[in-house]
Amino acid sequence: MMKPLTSPKVLFSEHLGFLLQRCLKCKALRPGKQVHAMLLASRIDMKILSMSSKLVGMYASCGDLQSAKLVLERTQNPNVFALNWMVSALAFHGHHEGAIGYFSLMQELGIVANKFTFSIVLKACLGLMDFDKGRELHGVISRSGFGNVVSVANSLIDMYCKCGHVDYGRKVFDGMIERDVVSWTSMICGYCNIGLLEKALVMFERMKVEGLEPNNFT
Repeated sequence: MMKPLTSPKVLFSEHLGFLLQRCLKCKALRPGKQVHAMLLASRIDMKILSMSSKLVGMYASCGDLQSAKLVLERTQNPNVFALNWMVSALAFHGHHEGAIGYFSLMQELGIVANKFTFSIVLKACLGLMDFDKGRELHGVISRSGFGNVVSVANSLIDMYCKCGHVDYGRKVFDGMIERDVVSWTSMICGYCNIGLLEKALVMFERMKVEGLEPNNFT
């Protein structure tokens, strides 16, 4: 039995989606705008192939935050990926309060955050040196079940240590089921930054005993 032929409109949509993804990865703003114009001219449903999310991502990755915001504001029921792009881009460009604001919007909309969201928002808390906001986010992470995700726990340790609360970072570290070299390095740096060099050396030796090779930063 022959398979039904894919309609030209669907093929065109897939082609534009592929081009948009390429523009996003290559941070190619001008071609990305051209693809956006073709999407608008062809009146393609922006929900198909998560076109809106890809547009937000393309503009955000290229640093055109205003266009990314406009696309997001016009998107019905934005998904976690679109909002992650906004949070990430704002934090990267130093707009830490804005990044946290979009995370709050995610919560208001009932959108479930993922491990990437939490790691990015923790960096925004660190950018503001906002220990209280970081602790509040830690509570959300624990309730969401992401506390044992290595990348998220590492971001928590980094945030606590750099905000001057190494004891909180150590509690996270001790509670981790699995650790990597970043986990150990964050704790070692945390102790070094407050002058506890002996503890840093003990951690360094423990890391080697557990079979982890220090990286250049360690």
